[in-house]
Amino acid sequence: MNASISIMELNKSVQSDNNGEFLLMDIPDGTYTITIETDYFAMMQLNAVTIKDGQGSLPVIELFDQKNRYSQEALDHLLQAERQKWGMIGVTS
Repeated sequence: MNASISIMELNKSVQSDNNGEFLLMDIPDGTYTITIETDYFAMMQLNAVTIKDGQGSLPVIELFDQKNRYSQEALDHLLQAERQKWGMIGVTS
């Protein structure tokens, strides 16, 4: 997934791996705001995430609000333009 995970109050961030897993090191005990951003989904903000004894627990996060969503009409238009470009007029999926 390669998301950017940031702790706002500490101005500290890290990139997740392709599975969305990450590790932030040396975070003092406290309550923080964490943001998660990717190129393909809207930014998510988690408020009041508590870190105690160097441990924090985040729920499994499902990112579903895509940025720049296209309407079905726009997708149909783009698909038709690609079909014309590649000489695939009349080909349906």
